[in-house]
Amino acid sequence: MKRTLYKALLFSCILLVVLTSIINPSTGEKLAEIETLITHVNTNTPYAREIAEALYESANRYDICRRLLISVAIQESDFRAKVIGEAGEEGIMQLKPETAAYITDDDEEYDLLDPKDNIDIGARYLKYCILKVRGYTDTYGAAMELGLTAYNRGPWRVMSALEEGRNPRNGYEREVLERRAKIFNGTLFD
Repeated sequence: MKRTLYKALLFSCILLVVLTSIINPSTGEKLAEIETLITHVNTNTPYAREIAEALYESANRYDICRRLLISVAIQESDFRAKVIGEAGEEGIMQLKPETAAYITDDDEEYDLLDPKDNIDIGARYLKYCILKVRGYTDTYGAAMELGLTAYNRGPWRVMSALEEGRNPRNGYEREVLERRAKIFNGTLFD
């Protein structure tokens, strides 16, 4: 019963996000709807407003689809800001410290366990990965898929596999894109 109610509430929130972004492009309202979505995805998220703002700002700053960025965040950590992975990945976007150091400026200060910093660097890294593999494909959609694989495996591994004629995909991109599609059509937790 609780799960059914939870699904119905989440569906309503997702539908509201989609409709709001189509009908009313007001920044404040979009941000409020993203925050509502995050709060309902993981009710234990103590940084819902900060996460919502960071997702919105980073998606716009790096020209990445908000729903794609949300899907990566769910895939990586389910919005858990302080989680540390088995291989040392940190925060919402599960970034390794060496990846963050590579993708940021030398004098840039950041904290990977800070949601805003983590999402910003994660979005920057995702955009970097997409652009890095763009030359290996002929469409943006294919580059986005390869970019997601590169986000998960590392761009150099993906490019090396492509140059050797091997398929670099490991299923990560499919899972993220399926989640993104579910956000678009309002069936994320069906």
